[in-house]
Amino acid sequence: MIGSTSWVVPGTYYENAVILQKYVDFIELLVFTWDEETKKLFDKELKHLKKLNTRYSVHLPTDTAENAAKVIEYFSLNDFEVLNYVLHPMPGWQKLEKLPGVSVENLIGTLEYSEKMTFDIGHHILGKKFDAAYKTNIVEYHLMGVENSTDHIPLNDYAIDTLKEFYLPGRLCCFEVFELEGLLSSLRRWKEYEKNSQ
Repeated sequence: MIGSTSWVVPGTYYENAVILQKYVDFIELLVFTWDEETKKLFDKELKHLKKLNTRYSVHLPTDTAENAAKVIEYFSLNDFEVLNYVLHPMPGWQKLEKLPGVSVENLIGTLEYSEKMTFDIGHHILGKKFDAAYKTNIVEYHLMGVENSTDHIPLNDYAIDTLKEFYLPGRLCCFEVFELEGLLSSLRRWKEYEKNSQ
């Protein structure tokens, strides 16, 4: 399944999702903290998100494990289906890694292995190197281009070539390119790669 981050144009989760549902199978809802403003926005938009022709993953808050736990609880209580929760390894993360649907992301400066991993190609290239021995633990890939020490740009050959050692078909593939045209060019490049690799 191919996905995209929930922010490609200025706007809310729902406003982005309406656009993205035409291009991808799932949308990664970026929830970088859990405060009253974020909760109010989801209270307003969740019922509308459910009605769209798409599915969702959730990038959990990156500030505290407590906020990450609150987000998991919120979506669970609201009967909102989540394909995968992406968790940063931060203080207290071990309390959450065994919860259903939670995977741990490799960061530029922090790499902690778990039974379920989200592999970020940009973080791998720019920071600590992911051990290919753990590639069977990967349940989701974060895809983008990387050039001149910059990630989150449209997909390029360098990122694809680096990914080959770690890529397993059948996993979630989420593009973290934060603007629409860059996302669309990445999707075209990925389809070309998949076609040529068959």
